[in-house]
Amino acid sequence: MLFLPMYSILENRYFIKQILGKGGMGAVYLAEDKRLGDRSVAIKEIILQFTREEDKEKSLMQFRTEATMLAKLDHKNLPKVIDYFEYNGKEYLVMEYINGKTLKEYIEETCSPCSEEEVIKWAIEICSALEYLHGQNPPIVFRDLKPQNIMINNSGQIKLIDFGIAKIFTPCEETNTIIHARGTMGFCPPEQCSVKGNTDPRCDIFSLGATIHYLLTNRNPSTLPFVFPPLRELIADGSEEMEKILVKALQLDCDDRYKDIKEFMEDLNKIISRKKHESSIEGWIGKWWWMLAIVTASYCAGLIGLRSLLHNLKPFLSDLFKPVSFLVLFVYLFIPIGALIFYLHKDKKRDA
Repeated sequence: MLFLPMYSILENRYFIKQILGKGGMGAVYLAEDKRLGDRSVAIKEIILQFTREEDKEKSLMQFRTEATMLAKLDHKNLPKVIDYFEYNGKEYLVMEYINGKTLKEYIEETCSPCSEEEVIKWAIEICSALEYLHGQNPPIVFRDLKPQNIMINNSGQIKLIDFGIAKIFTPCEETNTIIHARGTMGFCPPEQCSVKGNTDPRCDIFSLGATIHYLLTNRNPSTLPFVFPPLRELIADGSEEMEKILVKALQLDCDDRYKDIKEFMEDLNKIISRKKHESSIEGWIGKWWWMLAIVTASYCAGLIGLRSLLHNLKPFLSDLFKPVSFLVLFVYLFIPIGALIFYLHKDKKRDA
């Protein structure tokens, strides 16, 4: 395959500086946009190979339609598509350049699984981007979600990259993908690997589940596609909630998965709410343990003193001793218990 020569200029505008990545379907280049003050851009090269001329024309038309559609997208977790053009029989997408590293590079550098808190934060950002794509009219299916196509920039923000096989989903059509590609084995769902390659937004749910499983366990799913051992069998500190989320997202039958990405995101947010609630109580105890100890000791001393006082008043209360004792002790005990219930209820309402 011939790649663009370095330091060449395309469209009298884009100065090619280096190859960022390459594969069988083309390459990605780092370039400078001479028209916009040498701003760095990423240029995605897409090679369309067809034997029939009518197939080629149809795909070219669809590529241009989808490129125009991608240029209209505006979301903080998606790179902005700036331009598209044809050069020497190849199609090119010009996109915002993301200065950072992919999640695959990130986990390879650390040589260990990522923490659940970190992965949930990233996953919610990814869900936000997918919800935006799936909410377009017609919906856009990303179709190749994997750690290599998810970047974290220098500010810690997630960006989905490589729209090479993005698909406009039209339920009444078998397929209308700009490139005949099947995604990445291990991360794509079974229906995407079929001969027809029919997909809908739920295939992105499977791919996100596979990505989360990989980030939490450092286990490459491509070694044994469609088989994902339970999370807590692979990592000791995995939560039961996350394990249940992954089981549902990674169902082989798309009808058994989450119905949409919003439902997936809601379950992830529930884990965050629980952890925040637990950490708020633990943090309070850690900060005010000495005061808690004093209050507890004073409370116990007060209870002993109250019991002694009631015992000394027994001769004067006669028949009223039992009901009065019960009432006084009940009120004394209820004050701290009631305060604790009120605090927990208020904290729970704030999280909701």
